[in-house]
Amino acid sequence: MNEHRPRRGPPYKPESEKHSDRIELRVTAEQKECYLLAAALEGKTVSEWLRDILDGHAEQQVVAHRLRKDLDRQGLG
Repeated sequence: MNEHRPRRGPPYKPESEKHSDRIELRVTAEQKECYLLAAALEGKTVSEWLRDILDGHAEQQVVAHRLRKDLDRQGLG
């Protein structure tokens, strides 16, 4: 019999949502312990926590850079 059983495991993600690239980062034992604790306190994996932190900081840097560039272009920088 060819029954359709529900798929087990996490739901499929579109390619745009898959996290397949890696960045390796060397940290001290104390830093790692702090990151693990911070992630746990927010109910996140370390990867999720780091992505959230890095995405937010990167976005701020890009916006600030663009703003400075626009101000320089207008002679206000």
